[in-house]
Amino acid sequence: MNHSTIGRLAAVVFVASAGSALAADVYQFSPSGVPFTATGNVTLMTTTGSTACSAILSGATTSPAQITSATFSGGTGCSSVRAMNLPWKFVAHSSTRALLHHVTISVPGYGRCGPNEVNAVVSGGSITIQDHLPSPGGICGIDASLSTAPSLSITP
Repeated sequence: MNHSTIGRLAAVVFVASAGSALAADVYQFSPSGVPFTATGNVTLMTTTGSTACSAILSGATTSPAQITSATFSGGTGCSSVRAMNLPWKFVAHSSTRALLHHVTISVPGYGRCGPNEVNAVVSGGSITIQDHLPSPGGICGIDASLSTAPSLSITP
């Protein structure tokens, strides 16, 4: 390769890497820079059964957004469900999709689920999750429908 070809190749690589870095920052939560809570129903499914709970997740739409606490109540065993590995980084990837990073949950009678990334849909003041977490005993399913205050959405 001559110097001209190497220079053009370097420019293409630079532009491509800058473009992918910018793409990750294109979407953000709205309103930004505020604390929020997400409340609703969460069902955790394991090989030993399922646990349906009420949940309260708290966090902030700072940069990066994150979940800083999660508490569970309601059904049998719910008060013993524990969120671990907090804070969970919360990254918007499209106008409705986001990813929670390093989600880990301890389920009574089963053990630890995660850590793993969990896909979420964020739209019109709600967060919906239907995903799974790996665990030493297999897979843990998570199904959640949460309402946010203030009402969160994702904007480009």
